Amino acid sequence: MGKNVKIRIMAFFLAFLMACSGLTSMPVEVQAAKKPTKITVSASTKTLYVGDSFALKVKSVKPQNASKAVTYTSSNKSIATVNSKGKVTAKKKGKVTITVRSKLNKKVRAKCTVTVKQQVKKITVKNVVNNTAVIKKGKTLKLKCSVSPSNANNKKLTYTTNKKSVATVDKNGKIKAKGYGTAKITIRSADKKAKATITVKVPKKAVTKVKVTPTKKTITVGGTFRLNTVVSPSNASVKDVFYESSNKKIAVVDQKGKVKGVKKGTAIIKVTTLDGKKTASCKVTVQETMSVS
Repeated sequence: MGKNVKIRIMAFFLAFLMACSGLTSMPVEVQAAKKPTKITVSASTKTLYVGDSFALKVKSVKPQNASKAVTYTSSNKSIATVNSKGKVTAKKKGKVTITVRSKLNKKVRAKCTVTVKQQVKKITVKNVVNNTAVIKKGKTLKLKCSVSPSNANNKKLTYTTNKKSVATVDKNGKIKAKGYGTAKITIRSADKKAKATITVKVPKKAVTKVKVTPTKKTITVGGTFRLNTVVSPSNASVKDVFYESSNKKIAVVDQKGKVKGVKKGTAIIKVTTLDGKKTASCKVTVQETMSVS
């Protein structure tokens, strides 16, 4: 094969490669997204509790190949907000409309009605001390409960016991002591958002007396001391006690019997047994400075 022939073959090959390259680099027409004529969202109604959230999505569009690009707006942001991705967050009790609108065809939209309810956040049992109730065998106690906040939608409560052999509880919160020992009563809100637990103790050996020492004490502002409390008899089943001050502006006491002077004056610190409500007291005098005799 001559030199000129080889050159012609190589020239033809290069021309062929250039032609192929030109074909692959030709511009491709991109079809624009179509405007939708209808939008369907994942929910037309939704119920949330304050603080809860959910994702509102575009479920389908017509025609099928139309754009799904949308914007989200809330009719009342104080009740529920919605972000650019469709996340709806409940803020306060009420009703709000979330509007989903096509970006390409603003006349096309879908709506979701969101009802926001206020859940029970806290349950308080008013007639027990330190979440504990002492009930004599065969006796009953009707629990007095309150819920907060006051604008909760459903304030109903349910009651259960973990040990029916010790204490039972009915649907109205009435406890009956069935046998000696300890049981737990659980109180739940109907919306399952809040609960409280109290301990029920049914004593076999009752408390007859409580004694506290000292019965009088003088301390300075900021000074502290601890009460020594003895419950009788020594084999009493329930020796729980609670402390309270007649004037917290003068002296305070914690539930371990530690007393602290707040300002000059006199206060009575009383100790009470949970079983039998037996009492004893200590008179506390608080001075600015301790006098020297």
